[in-house]
Amino acid sequence: MSIIRFIITMALLCGAAAGFLAFVNSKTSKIIEANKQKEALKAVMDRVIKGQFTDVSISSNPDSICVYKKVKDRETGVEKTVRFIDAKNGQGRTVVQVVENVSTIGYGGPISILVGIDSTGRIIGSTVLSHTETPGLGDQLLDDWFLKQFIGRTADSGDIKITKFGGNIES
Repeated sequence: MSIIRFIITMALLCGAAAGFLAFVNSKTSKIIEANKQKEALKAVMDRVIKGQFTDVSISSNPDSICVYKKVKDRETGVEKTVRFIDAKNGQGRTVVQVVENVSTIGYGGPISILVGIDSTGRIIGSTVLSHTETPGLGDQLLDDWFLKQFIGRTADSGDIKITKFGGNIES
């Protein structure tokens, strides 16, 4: 009889804990998402554009500048959603489009990056938002020497390949 009471007590405690966690999640998930949006927008200005344009700004309201598009992932062939953020000049013209992409085939897990592309299609800067790569080895993707390899390159030129496959990118 005592084992049944124990099972019922544990089930009630687990149910109460799950209910409490669901309640807290429902109250905080929008705040967490808004903070992630703000962090991404700050990263665009501070680490991707880096003062390359004198009169470029990004709206503080992500919903007004973000466009989500479904694209086919070149790595996996699976369709995924990619976010595009427009940075506009004083005349309201988009001068840089920043692409937020998540690569699902990082060695340690997904890698979330921002890449700034100017109106000619050239990469002007990039930054890593999050990753789970190995410290001291895979996390070198955060180093300036690694990120600077991409500046000035375009997808159309075909020069974004790692050295192993005849390109100029050190991986």
